[in-house]
Amino acid sequence: MYTPIGGWSLTPEQIYIGLTRLFYPFLCGLLISRLGRFISVKGGFWWCSLILRSKKICNFLGELSFPLYITHFPLIYMLFNWKYSNPDAPLYAHVMISAGVFVLAILIACAALKLYDIPVRTWLKEHWLKRRQN
Repeated sequence: MYTPIGGWSLTPEQIYIGLTRLFYPFLCGLLISRLGRFISVKGGFWWCSLILRSKKICNFLGELSFPLYITHFPLIYMLFNWKYSNPDAPLYAHVMISAGVFVLAILIACAALKLYDIPVRTWLKEHWLKRRQN
C-alpha cells in the first residue's frame, strides 16, 4: 500500500515514495513559477518590500525554523494517532485539535529556542571562538 508517509528505507516501494516526496514539490514549484506570468498580485512589490523590511520578524522566524523542525514530529504523530483513534469525531473537533497542535508546536519551538538553542550557541561561541582567536 502506498502512503505519503515513507521513503525511509531502500525497498522499491519506499524508494518510489521517497522520490515522489522529493520531486512533487520541486515540479509543482517549477510549474507555478512558469505559470507565474498569469498570476498577478496587485501591489506585490510593495507587499514584499513591507514584509522584508520587518527584520525582527524575519530574524525570529529564521531562528525558530530549526527548533520547530526538530520538535514538531512527535506532535504530528500524536495528531495522526488521535485522528485514527477517533474517525467519527466531528469536523470542528479535527480543526480545533489541529489548530491546538499548531499552536503547541510553535510554543514548544519557542521554548526550545530560548531555553536550549540560544544558550548553547552562546556558550559555544564564547568557548570555541575565543580559543581560535588566541
